[in-house]
Amino acid sequence: MDMLEVGRSMSSEEDKTHFGIWCIMSSPLLIGCDMTTLRSEAFDLMTNRDLIALDQDPLGLQAYVVQHEGETYVLVKDIEERFGTVRAVAFYNPADEPCHMGIDLKDLDLAGGAAVRDLFERKDIGNVTDRLEADVPAHGARIYRLAAKQRLERVRYEAETAWLSDYQELYNNQAFKTATYTPVPECSGGMAVTQLGFKPTNDIQWRDIWSPKGGEYKLTLRCLTNEPRGGIIYLSDNPDNARQVRIAAADGWQDVEVTVNLKPGLNTIRIANDRSGIPDIDYMELQPMR
Repeated sequence: MDMLEVGRSMSSEEDKTHFGIWCIMSSPLLIGCDMTTLRSEAFDLMTNRDLIALDQDPLGLQAYVVQHEGETYVLVKDIEERFGTVRAVAFYNPADEPCHMGIDLKDLDLAGGAAVRDLFERKDIGNVTDRLEADVPAHGARIYRLAAKQRLERVRYEAETAWLSDYQELYNNQAFKTATYTPVPECSGGMAVTQLGFKPTNDIQWRDIWSPKGGEYKLTLRCLTNEPRGGIIYLSDNPDNARQVRIAAADGWQDVEVTVNLKPGLNTIRIANDRSGIPDIDYMELQPMR
C-alpha cells in the first residue's frame, strides 16, 4: 500500500481509518503531509505507539478479510506468534452511514473468551466471551488486539486469500491465461478467483495451512464450472501427491468434497491444470475427520 495522506484533506475519522488499515496491513508508514501545519489529532494518531507496534510486528503479516457483510469488512491477522492466541482485528466501514458490526470469536479462530485492547484509544476495554462488537462510524474503522485463551484451526479459506503464481495486472488476463481476483456478489467474500489453468504455473495455492496434529481432513471446494461438460482439477496436499478430481457440470455454484491428508504443522493445498481451465473458485473449507 502506498503513501499515507493522513493530515491532508480527510476528516479525523478518515485519517484514523487510513492509518489503522495501513498498520494492520504492515505497510510502510511514510508521512505525506506538511508537518508544519499538522493538526494535533493527526500528530497524536501518527505517534500512536500501539498502532505503530501493530505495523512493525515482527511477523510482518498482512491482515486478510474474514467477513464481508454489506459494505463492511472484518480483517484479522496473527501478531507476536504464528498460530498463537493473540490476533489483531479491524472493523472497517467504508459506507456513508454508521453501522453496528460484530463477529464471533470462532470466526476469528479463537475460543475461550478474549481480553480486548482498543488500539486507537490505547487502553484495555475488558473481555468478550463469544463475540466482538462495535459501533463504527461512516468511513470509519475500529482496531483491536485480542488475547484469547484458545486458538482454533482455521476452517474457511477464501480464494482471494490464496497465492496465484501467475497473477499480473499489466496485460489482459484472458489473452495471457493468468488468474485474477474478480468481484462476484454471490460469493461469500464478494470475490472469486477466475481464469485459472491452461499452464502449469497458472495455479492457486493456499499456503501456511496449520494443522496441530495432522491427519485426514474433509476438503470442500466451492466452485463454478464454466464448461458444459464440467472440469478436471489436479489437487495436491503435498508436493509429491497430485491427484485428479473431476468436477461435474452444474447450473451454478457447487460444493466438491474430497479427503486430504495434512501433516502436523504447515501445509500447502495447490490446485492446477496445465491442459484446460479450472472452475472459478469462491472458497475452500477444511474440517478434521476425527
